[in-house]
Amino acid sequence: MGLPGIIVFIIILAAAIWLFAMAIRQRYLILRLGQPEDRFDQIGERVKSLFVYVLGQKKVLDEAYPGLLHVLIFWGFLVLGLGELQFFGEGLYPGFVLPLLGHYPAFYLIQDLFAVLVLIGLLMAAWRRYVVKPDRLDHNPEAAIILSLITGVVLTLFIADGLRAAAHPAASEAAPVTAIISDFLGKQGWSLETLNILYFTFWWAHVLIILGFLVFIPYSKHMHLVACPFNTFFRSLNPMGKMLQPVDFEDEQATLGVRKITDFSWKHLLDMLTCTQCGRCQDNCPAYLSSTPLSSKRFINNMKEHLLECGKEISPGLAHAYAEQNESSGETGSLLESSLIGSVVAEEELWSCKTCGACQYICPVMIEHVPKNVNLRRYLAMEEASYPSGVDNAIRCLEDRGHPYKGTMASRSSWFRGSWVEELVKENNKEILFWVGCTAALDDRNMKIAQAFAELLKRSGVHFGILGEKENCCGDPARRLGNEFLYDGLVRDNINLLKKHKVKTIVTTCPHCYNAFKNEYPQIDGEFGQNYEVYHHTEYLAKLLKEKKLVVESAFTETVTYHDPCYLGRYNEIFEIPREVLQNISGVKLLEMQRNRGRSFCCGGGGGGAWMEEEGTRVNHMRAEQVFVSGADVLCTACPFCMTMMNDGIKVKQAGQDKAVRIYDLAEILEAVTQKNS
Repeated sequence: MGLPGIIVFIIILAAAIWLFAMAIRQRYLILRLGQPEDRFDQIGERVKSLFVYVLGQKKVLDEAYPGLLHVLIFWGFLVLGLGELQFFGEGLYPGFVLPLLGHYPAFYLIQDLFAVLVLIGLLMAAWRRYVVKPDRLDHNPEAAIILSLITGVVLTLFIADGLRAAAHPAASEAAPVTAIISDFLGKQGWSLETLNILYFTFWWAHVLIILGFLVFIPYSKHMHLVACPFNTFFRSLNPMGKMLQPVDFEDEQATLGVRKITDFSWKHLLDMLTCTQCGRCQDNCPAYLSSTPLSSKRFINNMKEHLLECGKEISPGLAHAYAEQNESSGETGSLLESSLIGSVVAEEELWSCKTCGACQYICPVMIEHVPKNVNLRRYLAMEEASYPSGVDNAIRCLEDRGHPYKGTMASRSSWFRGSWVEELVKENNKEILFWVGCTAALDDRNMKIAQAFAELLKRSGVHFGILGEKENCCGDPARRLGNEFLYDGLVRDNINLLKKHKVKTIVTTCPHCYNAFKNEYPQIDGEFGQNYEVYHHTEYLAKLLKEKKLVVESAFTETVTYHDPCYLGRYNEIFEIPREVLQNISGVKLLEMQRNRGRSFCCGGGGGGAWMEEEGTRVNHMRAEQVFVSGADVLCTACPFCMTMMNDGIKVKQAGQDKAVRIYDLAEILEAVTQKNS
């Protein structure tokens, strides 16, 4: 290539890099609109995340077919990207050799291999998108543009390398695929001049496609190529159960929830720019699958589009034109100050969320969906006192009675069994505190769980106490419904109560109470996590079995399927302990539902769902159908909310089934098979 061609290349390259840099700069300025948030702790762990989740594609590979095609394209482009330096150099300067790599035939062999893998990945992607057509994928021109650009990159690379090898066979390193193309082109009888002209034609085509793709990236969903490594590096290293940040009510400048886009932290804004629109969140969202207005994918992307529109107000060179455009169209006010609720996100979407965390758990690029939803709920709850039907009653009961149940005639002592009363109400000088929780104490069906667990503690010789009528709600329902002020008050009262009774170990049958004590109370009182050991009853029962304080003496000859409670499983990674307990019971045949462990399907009771009025398909009915499909005779769970929701769902779906399904808590099964006191 002559000097004029080199000059043209440098100008085009500089222009593309400048356009790309300006677009990235604008997105950086957008992120600066967000509130401060410290995500710079545990640097070593964050660097490790890049190797595991970005280079290793760990979460991408959770789904076999889309995971494989993405890995083929991703790793292929990493290798081809290195090869681009050699490719550009050869076109600009004949005989150019990339230091260390360009000398070796293996370099060209590896480049050919990965280019073929990219083509295979592209064919798999095209088949999935245009033949299989899964609902979760948006079928728009952008996807076709991206697939075409990537295909163009690989094909022009192969053809240009083949033409170069055909024109200069003695001086060229040709790997197998390139050699095949070179042999074919060499047999066409073209002159050396024609081969060189064609080579530079395809060389320029390759260069223009690559640089065009570079410029296109920030304006497409492939912005995740830039954003994902940063979003992964800055991911939350806390358990999912610790994803919500408390409101500092002593700070007069603190915002009560999120109303406008700039109320979110910069990390939440980065989430929006990172979304790949893969739809995995939507495919695993019980709210979406039960036909509510919420799609977790649209939830993120609608806010992303709004954020990018807001970016025009601050973008250098665009702000004035954007203001004039708004003025000419009669629009007034700044988008930066406009409310998200109603215009970008509907209230119905917010209240449809079960806060089950399925979207967040499955997301391959570490987007944190649930905190965004709850922060928007906080604004509705604390600034507008706006709740869906049924929830306002639960909130009033929490304020007036310390529990969310309207109309119950039970007291927190109703579940006691006669002679237990005197022993149970003595709180001091006990090994553990059994925190019963509102649902297990006040709901007739769940009282049996409290009774079974208390009986197991007695059989084990564990000295335990309860707080009885002094016990309050842990605050979880108030927090998930957005009323952080009410939650804060309940937490502080409970912490003072626990300190008064000198509690050291807390055991509860409720995953929501467990998550609150283990992950969220330390946010209010920094010493809480150091002063208290917190167990879910499945953990504590497993401990008692291991220590031989509980002994299984009889069989439970049933086929059992286990339902993972969201706040125990996804929120706290307790998947295997309940299963291990079941598998150690003689006679139990454990059958898994299709959706289990991290992909478990919510019962519908979390996030305030237990008190909301649902229309159409109910989440607990869908989960009940999955229970019947499993073929199990018994459904085992480990959450009072799940017990209530699944008990109702199974009763409704029982009609027309060949057999009945019974539902038990793990404690009830163990009570039936363990050695009784002599």
